[in-house]
Amino acid sequence: MATDPRPPGRGFVTSSTSRPAASQPVINRPAPCHRGGHETGAATMPRKPKEPTRTVSFRLTLPDHAAYLAKANAAGVKPSEFFRDAVLTNRTQVVARAQPSSDKRRLIYLFNKASNNLNQLAHTANAAELAGTVTPATYAGILAELQTLADVMKKAIRDAD
Repeated sequence: MATDPRPPGRGFVTSSTSRPAASQPVINRPAPCHRGGHETGAATMPRKPKEPTRTVSFRLTLPDHAAYLAKANAAGVKPSEFFRDAVLTNRTQVVARAQPSSDKRRLIYLFNKASNNLNQLAHTANAAELAGTVTPATYAGILAELQTLADVMKKAIRDAD
């Protein structure tokens, strides 16, 4: 009788009562394992505290980032621990921004729509300048007018409330 040259793998059981002939395949099955509750009389294992699984990210300017890292280092913790501790223990002061009026929101909406058209005009002027179909003076004049319109729109939004 031929024996299986492979040693039984960890966690696998082969039948020891009757070996198949060399022409028959050896079937390895996973060993039965215990699922569910605890063994009778077994001590319960203390549960690990849950590890953080969600990522929160935000952008900082270079000076703000340096200040953030300096504060974390001064506290003797990692930056993520510093942020988590500051936010979750409410050691932060949030200053609510004033909500824009309905007139200002409407003005921003309309200017956003107009800005799309101004951008299309700038793109067309740039393509014409690259193709050589407009003079440099005409191109500069178009860009100056578009910049003036953008500045007036920004000032109108700032002064809306």
